[in-house]
Amino acid sequence: MITSASFDHLRVTLLAAHDFIRDAVLKARNDSSNDALSAVVEVTAADTIYAIDKISEEAITRWFAENWPKDEPVELVMEGLDDRAPLTF
Repeated sequence: MITSASFDHLRVTLLAAHDFIRDAVLKARNDSSNDALSAVVEVTAADTIYAIDKISEEAITRWFAENWPKDEPVELVMEGLDDRAPLTF
């Protein structure tokens, strides 16, 4: 059962994920031309994947793998991941 305190802890944890993902995208933006981030890098049955999508997806999965509490499993559902197995951390 999620208590108020554990809910607050998860909320703060997710805010840290937001910061990590934002920083990864901003770094990529600063390191690349604007055209590079909007380039199509893959087309799947589910989605057209742009360079910026790959950057954010890598940041999301890396952050969850490294930081999400092991006692609070979470499954990620993201556009473009339909062809892969569900990501559970």
